Amino acid sequence: ISEFSRTVDFQVATTEQCAGKSKGDINCDGKVDLVDFSILLFYWNKRNPANARADINQDGTVNIIDFSVMLYFWTGTK
Repeated sequence: ISEFSRTVDFQVATTEQCAGKSKGDINCDGKVDLVDFSILLFYWNKRNPANARADINQDGTVNIIDFSVMLYFWTGTK
């Protein structure tokens, strides 16, 4: 927290909320944006991450391939 920080609201999605969402939408809010990128970075180089959606290509490790797929689905904020 700093004088430059701003508050960002978020919620943890359930499996039902993620049904039909883009592969890159890790937090299942309907967009692929900086929040999803932040989650991806949190799990970077982790094997079988606690949030399985962070391993977008499901190869067992969160890495540059997952980032590349995320960029393909990138929407930014809407």
